[in-house]
Amino acid sequence: GGAALQAWRAEFMAMHNREPLVWFDRLCIDQRDIAGQLSSVPIFLAGCDTILALHGPTYFKRLWTVLELHMFHQMGGSLAQIVFLRLSDKAAPPPAR
Repeated sequence: GGAALQAWRAEFMAMHNREPLVWFDRLCIDQRDIAGQLSSVPIFLAGCDTILALHGPTYFKRLWTVLELHMFHQMGGSLAQIVFLRLSDKAAPPPAR
């Protein structure tokens, strides 16, 4: 997982000559109060030029991740602005509660 992310970072730096600015929804949204922060997600997505979708085998089976991609698209984002980076074929741990 970490190697794939570092490879993406190196490619980004080579193209843009700077570090990427990254917002991680999983880290920035309080996983114990997701419902209380849902109304802010469109604001966060509006500030994104690109979505880096770090995914494993369950990514497209979870409504939340598909909903984020849908919101980004509805706000004018295109498929060309979404980068899918597969992290692992192992099952992801359940979300923190």
